[in-house]
Amino acid sequence: MDEKNLGRGLYFVFIITFLDFLLEVYYGYAFNSLALLSDAVYMFMDISGQGLAIFAMYLAKKPPNPKRTFGYYRVEILSALFNGITAGFFLIMIFLHAFKRLIHPEYVNAGGVFWISILGLIVNIVGIVILYLGSKHSLNIAGAFLRVLMDGLSSVGVIASSILIELTHNYIFDPLMSILVGLSVIYPIYNVLSKSIDILMESAPDHIDLSELEEFIKQHFPEIIVKSIHVWSLTPGKNIMYARLREQNLDDTTLKALRERIRQMKEELKGKFDFERVIIELY
Repeated sequence: MDEKNLGRGLYFVFIITFLDFLLEVYYGYAFNSLALLSDAVYMFMDISGQGLAIFAMYLAKKPPNPKRTFGYYRVEILSALFNGITAGFFLIMIFLHAFKRLIHPEYVNAGGVFWISILGLIVNIVGIVILYLGSKHSLNIAGAFLRVLMDGLSSVGVIASSILIELTHNYIFDPLMSILVGLSVIYPIYNVLSKSIDILMESAPDHIDLSELEEFIKQHFPEIIVKSIHVWSLTPGKNIMYARLREQNLDDTTLKALRERIRQMKEELKGKFDFERVIIELY
């Protein structure tokens, strides 16, 4: 699947998901259903992920400039941080209302909730099919696909609660399901916030062990002394390494041979540790 078709598929999923999100918010209040509003929070995270994926595809085409020499990748991280904080705020509000309703259950239009949730599940299934095809070709799309998949599971939970209410006429199932759905959203929200903060703090990516990285350099380039190493990410998957190294036999090395050794080192580090850019300072 080429980039043009990936973009079209993502735009289509974003539009139908956004429209369904508006319906869930409106009817969540109209039907007095916290479970439906909890699912709307999940869908908000969904829309955020898709919006970021679209934004990332757009920004990836913009070249760096003298002011922003690394380009505009960090805008995606700032947006993810904002979305994570916003979703967390909504989730806390829903939890507070849910605990109140556990003590004093309120009427819920279970039939209406059922049909809106069915519509949401259909939207999720369409999104899952479209984004699954794209996720094989793009890590950016793969992230959006996982969000839609999790939202689909949330919709199934809301459908189950509406059926239980309809069969038992016990409205406590609505706040119970809203809490269960909310608990399932906590980790995705935490994941977005922690990754955003780590990247903005220029922390080393989780999959890169600096001691392993240093040992790799020592084993493959024994004449090199490692003075310092810094590793960070512009965005997930775009990792950069900067190292200050010293060669013990520098006086006996020609400039041409030195350049070849540095070039070889960079290629091996990129291949082994998945770096997009390796910067070496040799002295």
